[in-house]
Amino acid sequence: MKLDVLIDYLDDYLDIGIFQDDLLNGLEVGSLTDEVENISLAVRLNEKVIERAGENESDLLIVHHGLFEAGDAKPIVGDKYELLKGLMRAELNLYTCHLPLDAHPEVGNNITLARMIEIEDVVPFGFYRGGPIGFRGHFARDILLDDLIERINKGLNTESKLIRSEGKDTVKTAAVVSGRGAFALAEAIEYDIDLLITGEPSQGTYHPAQQGGVSLLFAGDYATERVGMEALANKLSDEFNLNVNFIDIE
Repeated sequence: MKLDVLIDYLDDYLDIGIFQDDLLNGLEVGSLTDEVENISLAVRLNEKVIERAGENESDLLIVHHGLFEAGDAKPIVGDKYELLKGLMRAELNLYTCHLPLDAHPEVGNNITLARMIEIEDVVPFGFYRGGPIGFRGHFARDILLDDLIERINKGLNTESKLIRSEGKDTVKTAAVVSGRGAFALAEAIEYDIDLLITGEPSQGTYHPAQQGGVSLLFAGDYATERVGMEALANKLSDEFNLNVNFIDIE
């Protein structure tokens, strides 16, 4: 199929312009008249990912963290030059979906994580740059926090780090904001959330979490952002007669 047709589908399905993102979303590098037969997806753009996509004879590479920042008008030098050169050498078109993939209600990182741990009655959560990118909800019954962590570690193949709220050994309510989502702690406190699940820790979260009665679970930036790309790969494979693969390179 033509690249422009696929890009129109992705832009519409992912609602690509909904956020005031700090990264550029949509087609970053490409020729809209190209034919697409093989697609690779990955979390981050790097030289190893480009090399693997080239080995896969991919026509399009879709990533969560791409090449350019929003409004980028900087010289293309250093690492960006090397990545762009690699894309051109491999004849790869590049498409990025950052916050729109985090927030997507079907294949997004956060809804996929919420489904994985069986959060019920999910509603949008984690307002960031124009809209909510995460989800919150409750479990059917109280769950031992240690059992939930074991389930997350197994499901994401990760080793999570926990800031446990004093006296809270069970969880009834939880929120998920992948990547660097500790910014949502104040919102978690406001909604009386027992556990906020995110990727990477940030400074200044320990004492507010303790005071607010919220446990924080850091399951890893890559681990929490991989699931959405895998879900999007499955979606594209189901929708189109194309060869689609996920490149699991951090």
